Amino acid sequence: MPDRKQPKPPRKRNWRAMILRRLIAGGVLLVLFLAITLSGWLESMLFYYPSRRTVETPPGYRDVWIETDDGLRLHAWFIPARGLEEGQRAPVVVHCHGNAGNVADHEAFSSFLADRGISVLIFDYRGYGQSTNRRRTRAGLAADSLAAADFARAMPETDPDRVAVFGYSLGGTFASVVAAEREWIRGLCIAAGFRSWPEIAGFHGGRVARLLTPGDTAAEENVAELGTRPLLVVHGSEDFIVPVEHGRAIAEAARKAGVPVEFLERPGLGHNEIVAFDSISREAVGDFFVRLLIDPHPTEEGPE
Repeated sequence: MPDRKQPKPPRKRNWRAMILRRLIAGGVLLVLFLAITLSGWLESMLFYYPSRRTVETPPGYRDVWIETDDGLRLHAWFIPARGLEEGQRAPVVVHCHGNAGNVADHEAFSSFLADRGISVLIFDYRGYGQSTNRRRTRAGLAADSLAAADFARAMPETDPDRVAVFGYSLGGTFASVVAAEREWIRGLCIAAGFRSWPEIAGFHGGRVARLLTPGDTAAEENVAELGTRPLLVVHGSEDFIVPVEHGRAIAEAARKAGVPVEFLERPGLGHNEIVAFDSISREAVGDFFVRLLIDPHPTEEGPE
């Protein structure tokens, strides 16, 4: 009988080549991870939902244009304070609006201040509304917010010594940047804001989104730089877009830093209901800015 063929001995694995291939694959993944994270591409695609639709300027509002340091033009609405004498300069609140839409979708969160003797400047970030259409990055939107604050302070209709800033949702972060970097800002109000970028990314996108999201310009860090300037935080208890724990964390971070803090939690209200559609929180915001910018003898009373 013919001899059966003996099985071939197992080939020796080239462990060195295998390790090298895995190191290369890991290096490629690391480079991609860093490229996505550091470039802001993922954030630009996932965080911002601008509208470029054309909107009509409401009666009594004025279209103004803001020049940024990097050569962009930002569109804004200036809402003059009502009830002033001719030539009288008014205090002004700079409104950093939320994520989706443009100025027309957000003006109701601050326009009521004009009836209380406070002018409002609400602007569109780059890539929003009629502003220059550039890729939206965190640094870019922060620069836009600073440019808007500087512009508001320099307007002939406004009192440069009475400027404050209001931020809703996403805008709460950029409003906190303005307050931290401009010492002449008298105070800050954040409505439905998130404490940090990784935390809100992780809430909506899980662990991977948290890891891919840089943590700079966090509101809970910026508010600690306010010193003696007051902070009002307003949040709805049923906010499923930015949970109320974010508002509590922002207020607590400021409180630990010695900042005068008022915190108003509105029971049963969601993300889009506070301030614009809730008379109690709207009145609290109005009272805060009146005490800050108009009342020469502000009291210590306010939301707990």
